Amino acid sequence: MKSKHMQCIGCGSEIASHGTSDYRCVSCGMTFPSIDGIGIFLPKPMASLFGFLDEIESAQFAFEKTQAELGEYLDQNPASELSARIRKTLSGMECNLRLLKQQCAPIQNYLNGFSRQEDFLSWASVQTAYSYNHMLGYFYQDWHPTADFVSATSLFERVILEHCRDKASAVVLGAGACGLLHAISGHFGQAIGIDLSLPTLLTAKDLMAGNPLTVHIEKAAWNEAVISPPPKPPYNLTLLVANAMNVPLKNSTASVVLTQHAPEFNTVGLMGEIHRILAPDGLWINLSPGFIFPGDPGVLGGRNLGESLSYIHKRGFSLVDSRIHRFRMHDFESINRESGTVEKNIHFFAARKSTVLDITANSYKSNDPGIFWQAIPKMADEQMLSLIQRKTFTGVRIENRMELGIRDYLLPIGGTYYHIADALFSSIDGKRRLSEVYDNLLAQQITLSESEFIEIVGFLAMECGIINYHATDNRLDKPSRYLSTESPPVASRHE
Repeated sequence: MKSKHMQCIGCGSEIASHGTSDYRCVSCGMTFPSIDGIGIFLPKPMASLFGFLDEIESAQFAFEKTQAELGEYLDQNPASELSARIRKTLSGMECNLRLLKQQCAPIQNYLNGFSRQEDFLSWASVQTAYSYNHMLGYFYQDWHPTADFVSATSLFERVILEHCRDKASAVVLGAGACGLLHAISGHFGQAIGIDLSLPTLLTAKDLMAGNPLTVHIEKAAWNEAVISPPPKPPYNLTLLVANAMNVPLKNSTASVVLTQHAPEFNTVGLMGEIHRILAPDGLWINLSPGFIFPGDPGVLGGRNLGESLSYIHKRGFSLVDSRIHRFRMHDFESINRESGTVEKNIHFFAARKSTVLDITANSYKSNDPGIFWQAIPKMADEQMLSLIQRKTFTGVRIENRMELGIRDYLLPIGGTYYHIADALFSSIDGKRRLSEVYDNLLAQQITLSESEFIEIVGFLAMECGIINYHATDNRLDKPSRYLSTESPPVASRHE
């Protein structure tokens, strides 16, 4: 993709090619790596690359743990009827682990010679709630493909053919296995796939380059599936790693934005970002379960289609098409007759960008740092946030696990990050100013610089929708979105 259409996720300035393939902001100096042609547009990109490699460590740990448990079972029950399935399970896990290591090799090669940088923000920015093994199921769904994927894709293509007035570029947010991206790419001059998982995008890129993919599907009893590449590699695709709430594209550059099973954590932030990058009269086409918006009672779950469309209209979109679509998730019956499937009625709609909104509405940091420190944060009730310390008794061992829960999603979280999150969320009571929240963290021996604190608060507010806050004097205006490590020092809250 031409860098002239891209902008820095930190300050919104121009992006230029840097070195052989990396990108660099011409204003704040942030550098964004390119891994096998995939740009990494995250707030702490180098630290996040190490975070992606943690996927290998997690998969290795899960395999060894399962191998030990099942091996112990077979030692005690050598003639068990389960022995064949146990061998297939371990073989499938091991094959997927080898595939993950193979696909992550470009990350390893890029990081040779770099020391690991680690902090709360870099950890949080790569959490997707889905493991690599889980995502491999979507490769089967998209590229086998399942009948439901073909049906859903036809909905997108029909709207594109009937209602798309400009076909310069399409953006798929949450591209995942990239089946939808590939299916619609022929209708546009440029097709851009954006996802938060670099290992998933590397695997999709390898497949679309013409290399068959052999996967073992966890939800299909680890049965093998060989996925064939498309007949001809696409010529117009660009893949980027970024959060859907902070896309590295300039205002009004996309003809169409497509979302499938859109991120649920910050729906309003997502809509604002889609509206920002859409060209005038551009289309947003979505296939997702019912949205939950700020202030909605969590116990009600997602809105029905009519309720969602009414809200979307208020955010600068006019309805073009809508319907309830029946979709079967994780339909693996062709390779395992006993695999379960989830059939849902989900929302399909197409909406046109119809009005000009204040595109700075989702920004969180003031040009006047004093205003930031005086703002009063509140937790977003609809996110149903929880921190969980889980102790599991298996009969042969006791396992301790810490998790961050956002609605129905559980993310494993290390002890250090758990205590940071616990101290931060416990300090936000709707009364304390951000300066008081920060002082409270310091009093609890949480070591964060002022710039790190601002970055974390901004990330949780803008990209996750976990917290909301407003300046007390209503002067919170357009900032740079992130403070890069190369930015000028942040003014102190005491100034």
